[in-house]
Amino acid sequence: KVEYEHSSKVLPTLPWDKRAFVWLDYEDSISTGILLDIQAIVARATSGTVLALSAPCRQAPEVEQALEEGSGPSAMSRFAGRMGPRVTPQDVSEEDLIGWPCAKLTRRIIVDQIRAALATRNLGLPDEQIVEYTPICEIEYEDGVKMTTTVGILTKTEDEELLQDCGFTTLDFLPPNSDTIRIDVPILTLREIRHIEKQLPTSGQLDYWEIPSSDADKFARFYRYLPNFAVLEH
Repeated sequence: KVEYEHSSKVLPTLPWDKRAFVWLDYEDSISTGILLDIQAIVARATSGTVLALSAPCRQAPEVEQALEEGSGPSAMSRFAGRMGPRVTPQDVSEEDLIGWPCAKLTRRIIVDQIRAALATRNLGLPDEQIVEYTPICEIEYEDGVKMTTTVGILTKTEDEELLQDCGFTTLDFLPPNSDTIRIDVPILTLREIRHIEKQLPTSGQLDYWEIPSSDADKFARFYRYLPNFAVLEH
């Protein structure tokens, strides 16, 4: 079930005593509102809850504001003023506010906020009840606008064995060394997709036909994870 209400309305109504997959898909870049959502979830979520957050990362809004005004505070100063000095990493620059560096900065802020919220939650708890955050994967993709997603799981110390049994590190689509997954969406027609699909899976050379090899190879890499649909007529 997809909830289209504002997150501030929906999150307080969810049954946080149950394990859940929580995916927040934002239309705007990183903001204090997103950080408040993170605090609300981390404070309530039970052990075993998977948390995914997606946000656009073409550029921080302060970049355009600084360009339009042509004078005054820099984009970085504006960004730090909006997000707050405790949230903004000290080692970032204006180059980190645009494109894929902005994606990395977005994920970094999100994970830092999760860990900060957990530090508050864990105050005074016995060791076995302490909740930790374990990253699962980071994703970058572009479907008209640059987007980034970070995924992780919240678990109590006493559930460490269950976490290991999940085998996240054995997933074949995750790159080694926890590198970011870059999903390059291929530009293909339905006829071209069908031509490639007939050959998959394969460990040999694809028959590219008239399809650009780069797009065909991209599709072969991710086809198992791409959405499928069919048009049915009565």
